[in-house]
Amino acid sequence: MIVIHIGLRKAGSTAIQSFLSANVESLRDMGVEYPTIGRQQRVDHNNLANEIRGRSQFDPKYGTLAELADYWGGSNSETLILSGETFEESNPTHIGALKELLSLKGDKFRILMINRELLDLIPSSFSQKVKYGDTADDFDTFFEQRMNHRRISVNKTAMRWGEIFGWGCMCVRELDSRFLVNGDLIDDVLTMVGLDPSSDAARALARPGPANVAPGWRVLEAVRALYSGEAGLDPGHPLADLSKLTRNDQKMLGVNAIEIGQRRGWNEDKGLYLTEEQALRAIETHAQAIRKLNRVLPYKLPLPRPLEDRDFKPRKFLPDHTHISAERLTSFYEKLAAMPLTWRPGVA
Repeated sequence: MIVIHIGLRKAGSTAIQSFLSANVESLRDMGVEYPTIGRQQRVDHNNLANEIRGRSQFDPKYGTLAELADYWGGSNSETLILSGETFEESNPTHIGALKELLSLKGDKFRILMINRELLDLIPSSFSQKVKYGDTADDFDTFFEQRMNHRRISVNKTAMRWGEIFGWGCMCVRELDSRFLVNGDLIDDVLTMVGLDPSSDAARALARPGPANVAPGWRVLEAVRALYSGEAGLDPGHPLADLSKLTRNDQKMLGVNAIEIGQRRGWNEDKGLYLTEEQALRAIETHAQAIRKLNRVLPYKLPLPRPLEDRDFKPRKFLPDHTHISAERLTSFYEKLAAMPLTWRPGVA
């Protein structure tokens, strides 16, 4: 069996990939391959996804699909797992080519796609984009962009894969402890690949913890103000112009900001970003996608709970840097400017 985990983004992918990469040898002993071909020192197989999609980010030195096919052809393992969120945006031509390349041993395929409700996903995505300098928009602008993005309808992603591999191969899961095996994402994945999470061998597998502390709203808004040019810093300040930062510099700046926020207790307050109207829109949009999927899947996915059945609290104000005192903001920037931007391998 070949399992291809295609994401979705911000839906537990890092947790799955970190677990699989931390247990390569033990999983192989259990008949499950999580190959280094296509990922090398990374935890994901996005290099293979970039290859099949013809993207410039593909680097053959990290392994190719042809090499993977040769390796799998000679493997005695029962299951091969590939994981990469970049697979998510593959078109039918890419997906068909991937299936053809890997159909060497008469394997059955399973396509794993994990959904996350927009009510949780959009604030999480906003946090990710802001902390690494990928957006300087305020939350409301970001929300509208996300709600109008072509990837917002998760059923369309599933349709592309289901129509190529067959709906019987699709394994679409909701990132919700109520619907996961033992309420746990990793136990759910283990079960899906044919392993018993309660077995002694499975219990002995390493379970890496969370990769990073999640930033609080003050950290996010302080960083966002830097990229939007609203921080009010003197032109000579080291953080006044971030236009020359490399991608790794941007990531390290975000990591440093979270570390400073942790020392100050800022990360304990995640803040409230959603209005009630936004929450209702997010729930209904996700519900529409699930209804469409339920028409074609051989099983039924749960519909999202209505807002009145949740412990939802709408925001009282739209977070931004003006809600942080000037003194605390200045002190934060001084600490941040003093920290090096040297990239640390393994930072997500």
